[in-house]
Amino acid sequence: MNRRRFLKQGALGAGAMGLREVLGPGALKSRSQTLAAGRVPQDPTDLSLQPVIRADNLQLRQATVVSRPGKLPLAEQAAATVLVEEVEKRTGIRLKTSTIWPANTPVIAITSVKSVPSWGRAIPTRNGQNLPETQPEGYRLYVDSQNQPPAVWVVGADARGTLFGVGSLLRRLDWAPGVLAINPKLDVATAPAYTIRGHQLGYRPTSNTYDAWSAARFDQYIRELTFFGANSIEGIPFQDRRKTPVMKFSRPLMNRAIGEICQRYRLDYCSWVSVGQARRI
Repeated sequence: MNRRRFLKQGALGAGAMGLREVLGPGALKSRSQTLAAGRVPQDPTDLSLQPVIRADNLQLRQATVVSRPGKLPLAEQAAATVLVEEVEKRTGIRLKTSTIWPANTPVIAITSVKSVPSWGRAIPTRNGQNLPETQPEGYRLYVDSQNQPPAVWVVGADARGTLFGVGSLLRRLDWAPGVLAINPKLDVATAPAYTIRGHQLGYRPTSNTYDAWSAARFDQYIRELTFFGANSIEGIPFQDRRKTPVMKFSRPLMNRAIGEICQRYRLDYCSWVSVGQARRI
């Protein structure tokens, strides 16, 4: 048995055994049948994570995602795009986008500056020193349900802060098919504890996974890393030029694609090289 197959079967076997202990016999089968039929599972013992939608939540089904007018930094552009696309994947709701503050619909406002005069709405700020939302790559999520229309604010200390703020918002939304809502009392601010928060992605034969991926799969994976605050990707573009049967693209082409993905989300990209390779470069 080769290493790839061993790891795959071991992970699947261990996972299945653990799930059977928790869920009981037949739970995995009933889950797959339910999903195949297109039904939302109601059994609380299955694997779905359907949220409890509170009656007093701020409903966002008709919300408009509002960004600043003009040319925005790439990370801030990506923040609005990511929010709209990921909400649609999970709920089927396609949120409207605009640079103009709407008159009658709830708003999800994304900004990395303290004032946007054309909105006609003051951006919420707090008094104090060293607030998280003022630190590099920090952000504040705040729901203003007192003014009309109500607004969910994603206020970043900088452009990356807005992207990380949107990732946090996605994890805090209450959603289900056709439903999108948020706790009206939400007010959270945070900033990274470490400057470099990276992940190594090696498109090469020894990865056991990444060599089978497409550029779209890498894009989704890197996007989801930003949901949890990753700000850098380390590639391995020079070592081990062997090909595998599952590689859909050449290594130079895929490594370039990964770099372009990082540029789109404005993440840092670095390369791992051995000492010997560094001497030859």
